[in-house]
Amino acid sequence: MPMRQSQAGQDPNRAAQARHDLRNPIGEIIGFAEILEEEAADPGHAGYRRTFTAIRSAARELLARLESPLSDRQEREDPRAVAALRDQFLERA
Repeated sequence: MPMRQSQAGQDPNRAAQARHDLRNPIGEIIGFAEILEEEAADPGHAGYRRTFTAIRSAARELLARLESPLSDRQEREDPRAVAALRDQFLERA
């Protein structure tokens, strides 16, 4: 059964597990974007390269947020606020 976003805010262990489960795929996205950036280094592919760079940058930012000790502390102090922020982020994506 998939975990709903509101469930993650109710159980800090579930939220920590969700962050853990996201790290590997995000790392794979970063690695794949780097490979695509290198492939797009040829002249005439600047538009693609910018797109792949943006993907890599966004994935690195998301990974940094997941690994932030601040997010763990915030989760313990106010899990509902963190869940609300997570919901807002997912709505924008």
